[in-house]
Amino acid sequence: MTVKAKLFILSMKGSPRLIFLKNRLKKLGIKNYKVFYGTNINIKDRKKFIYPHYNKKIAEDYIGRPMTINEIDCELTAIKVYKYIIKKKIKNAIVMHDDVYPSKQFKKWIDRKFFFTGLKIIGFFCAPPGFLEKKNKSVKIFKDMEISLHLAKTHIFNGWCMQINYDFCKYYIGITRGVVRGLNDFAFNFKKANISVFQTIPFLVYPDDKGVSYIRNERTNVEKPLIPNFIKKNIIIKKILIILRTIYFTTYIGYYFKKCSLDYYKEYYFDKYKIYLINFFLRIYININKIYNEEKNYPKEFKKIVKFIKV
Repeated sequence: MTVKAKLFILSMKGSPRLIFLKNRLKKLGIKNYKVFYGTNINIKDRKKFIYPHYNKKIAEDYIGRPMTINEIDCELTAIKVYKYIIKKKIKNAIVMHDDVYPSKQFKKWIDRKFFFTGLKIIGFFCAPPGFLEKKNKSVKIFKDMEISLHLAKTHIFNGWCMQINYDFCKYYIGITRGVVRGLNDFAFNFKKANISVFQTIPFLVYPDDKGVSYIRNERTNVEKPLIPNFIKKNIIIKKILIILRTIYFTTYIGYYFKKCSLDYYKEYYFDKYKIYLINFFLRIYININKIYNEEKNYPKEFKKIVKFIKV
């Protein structure tokens, strides 16, 4: 039997965020969904359940650092969903983490049953840094809802909630062989693999972890910032840092310190700062840094809380 569309939620056993998300989905009238759980964070010897599905060497060679246990578990749960989609021959599906708050427009999107094929994904929210194609290269979807799809020019962080399809899942599992070998966004270079990543504008969901994050503190330990955040808040220092980062990453100096693969470096760092430099003079791309906290890029019901969005 071939199932056309599904909504899948990625969560963890005992996650308080799932309760809030379920309540929101109920309020929106979204009843047809399935929850996939990672391992229980409170069990002993959690690693023995997770690490057999983790290719440590490939992952660390690719991203240049160890993955945390919750990063591994998050990716492993996503892989379970991709395998399920393949097994059930689901043509299109939406994968949602339990730390998002969906809008009424998101419910309308589901009701319209938007369908696509090929190596493509659609994100419903994205965070900086990154760049999108502008309006003249966007696709207008559901004109009465005023939603546009913008092709990502660089890698973007849109893994909170995205629509995928059978073709994408087959390719993803084929590349990863069903094991964790990189971050959830994503385990290989999408641009090199000719995967088209689209982003909706306005954003149809927003991140809301209710103050509970299983990954944030772990990442702080493995990716310690060189410059404290309170210093970065100074506008003048912030602009100076942008110039220094652009030089640092576009001249490949950063590559010798990141210890990651060249593919990863190009996708996550070089391409973004190269486009930033081009866009500084030509203004031909959408800078996610500038749009992700602007009211006009969210449904009206989100406008009162946009200024509080932190990613």
